[in-house]
Amino acid sequence: DELYHAALDDVARVLGVLGVEWWPCRGTLIALLRHGRRSGPLSRGLVDVVERDIDVMLGIEDEQAWVRIARDVERGLLAAGWDRCWTKSS
Repeated sequence: DELYHAALDDVARVLGVLGVEWWPCRGTLIALLRHGRRSGPLSRGLVDVVERDIDVMLGIEDEQAWVRIARDVERGLLAAGWDRCWTKSS
C-alpha cells in the first residue's frame, strides 16, 4: 500500500501544481471509501485489495485544454519517476 499511496501523492502533487480540479473515481474511489486506503482487512485474515491502478477525473474546460493538460500531467508524472502514464478523455 505504501507504493500505491506514494503514487497517489505524486498524482495529487502534479495536479495541484497544474491547478487542476480533480477527484478519485472508479476503483480508487471505492477503495478510499471502503477502507480509507487501497486495501483493508476482511474476515479470516484475508486482505481486500480493491485497486491496482489510480483512477482520477479532472474538471477541464474543453477538449483543447485537455490536450495540453494531459501532456503536462504525463510529463509531471514521468519527471516524478513514473515509467508510464495513460491519459484519456471521456
